Amino acid sequence: MKEKYPIKGSNTLYKVWGIIVFVFAAIKGLVLLFFAVFQLVVSGVVLDFIGKIVGPYIAIGMIFSVLFVGISMAKEISTGIILVREYIKVKWVFIMLAVIYFLDAVGLFVIMILSAIAGVMWLVLLLLPAVVWSVATGIILISKSEKADFTPPEPVPEPNPSVYGVIEGIYGNFKGKQVTLYPGGVCRIGRESGCDIQLVHPKVSRVHCMISMTANGRYQITDYSYNGTFYDNERLTKNIMVEVNPGGMLVIGEADNVLKLK
Repeated sequence: MKEKYPIKGSNTLYKVWGIIVFVFAAIKGLVLLFFAVFQLVVSGVVLDFIGKIVGPYIAIGMIFSVLFVGISMAKEISTGIILVREYIKVKWVFIMLAVIYFLDAVGLFVIMILSAIAGVMWLVLLLLPAVVWSVATGIILISKSEKADFTPPEPVPEPNPSVYGVIEGIYGNFKGKQVTLYPGGVCRIGRESGCDIQLVHPKVSRVHCMISMTANGRYQITDYSYNGTFYDNERLTKNIMVEVNPGGMLVIGEADNVLKLK
């Protein structure tokens, strides 16, 4: 089985938000280019009227402006990449970027308050969408970071061919098909296209459950679903791995999808 990571919610929102972040990064790039050209024009005018003494200060200000927008672009691009990618392992990357977005929101909110006190309401209205955007992006990053908690079992490079199990479809989308599972292998069942056994049914979660096999030929089942996973008419406790003997019937969500663990 290929090593994959379970999806606890829809990836569509993350991917769409990631694409929007990329668009914002492109817009910031255009703004940076325009700002750089504008700075050059202004600095040329200032130098003509005031003299070369202010030239270094203008250059320093321009460098800092370019660095600020460039760092901001790097943050947006990094965020877009990890939101668009379906499987991410490192949780601290999400947390770090989320903290940066939350700090951005706090800083912008402080400026909004000061602008409101000063009566500059147009600036308040201008900054409000930026605050909402930063908070929303931070929340989405935190939400997706929960997917980075899952650590798959260590695969066995050379499984013992004498010990293996067969998951056979008895009823439903997988009827008549089967998957062979060796010790250390993982089989993920759900509606997601990345699952090893894909079951398209409204009662089946995106990643409904995960099945692995021990070295002594027993099955380990972990339920991640909303509608439940049943083994031999017994509902499994969600997020708790249960070890069972082969030979039983596995019901996914409801009796529309039944598998036999041989």
